[in-house]
Amino acid sequence: MSIEKKKYECSALPKGWQREEVIRKSGLSAGKVDVYYYSPNGKKFRSKPQLARYLGDALDLATFDFRSGKINSLLLRKNKKQRGTQFDYSRGVRNDASLVPPIRQTASIFKQPVTVYKTQEGKVKTDFKHGQQEKPKQLFWEKRD
Repeated sequence: MSIEKKKYECSALPKGWQREEVIRKSGLSAGKVDVYYYSPNGKKFRSKPQLARYLGDALDLATFDFRSGKINSLLLRKNKKQRGTQFDYSRGVRNDASLVPPIRQTASIFKQPVTVYKTQEGKVKTDFKHGQQEKPKQLFWEKRD
């Protein structure tokens, strides 16, 4: 199995960081490109969250595109939109009279009247289905030698 690898300097990250592209040659995902980053001391990173944890506050990766290895300003805009739509918990929950809790509906078969019969017999009824039955018989007999 041969794997094609390309490794080069990444300009979006600090000096000494390298970006590696590995093209898968076989299997169902043949042709897919895996991207890895290597720190100046040789540590390998497989994902953006992994990279962000390692760098911490030293570098803001909000606009960094892990797949391409470039700074993409569109990523920052997308994040700002998402932040604006978050729920404001300080406003509290709306206490409106028009909000009526739903009424649970049950099936109509449960509302039918039930008649209970009491008998004087104290004996336990035997199950006729599984009572005395004939043992199964084999239909075809084979002669054993």
